[in-house]
Amino acid sequence: MRFTIVMGTVSSLFDAATFLILLKGIGTDPALFQTGWFLESIATQILVIFLIRTRRVPWRATPAHTALMVTSVGALAAALFLVTGPLQYLFGFVPLSWPLIGALAAVTAAYLAAAEAAKQFALRGS
Repeated sequence: MRFTIVMGTVSSLFDAATFLILLKGIGTDPALFQTGWFLESIATQILVIFLIRTRRVPWRATPAHTALMVTSVGALAAALFLVTGPLQYLFGFVPLSWPLIGALAAVTAAYLAAAEAAKQFALRGS
């Protein structure tokens, strides 16, 4: 229960931060918001799997099973292709500016760092 509450809180805080960056910091229109939100959301959901699968820090843990790595990286690559490829218009996605890509990458990296710290906190005493 503690793990769920701690990790859920961190996730919600970063969702709010992403909303603020997209709406206030960058000032996106609805299509750009949808594109940015999709990309950041899918990236964090996929990458956090590698953090929460073990009590250890990911780079010191036993490597993830090949099937997990291939399917996770494949899903992330597919999402990137949907956002940037020739089919983006089918989903209402639009090209992202480099400043927005940088901001989303920074939020994703900060989320992963915070999630790792939160994981260690949540697992203390269990």
